[in-house]
Amino acid sequence: MATTAIIKKPTAKRTAPKKAVKTSKENSKHADIVDPELRDQMIAEAAYFKSLNRDFQGDYCVEDWLEAETEIDTLFKN
Repeated sequence: MATTAIIKKPTAKRTAPKKAVKTSKENSKHADIVDPELRDQMIAEAAYFKSLNRDFQGDYCVEDWLEAETEIDTLFKN
């Protein structure tokens, strides 16, 4: 009488899905409300209009950006 062997295939181990690690930028309140790329676009537009309002006079691009960033972040905190 012939015997047949049953061969079992190894099963893959199931692991828990990896949790996303949040950066400090994502930990802020506005990260839950708006996409970071959209936030940057909004800041860029606000900074542009600040510069436009002074007829692009002077080299205040950093100041314009920082003021716009504060305004946009304040907008999302409320």
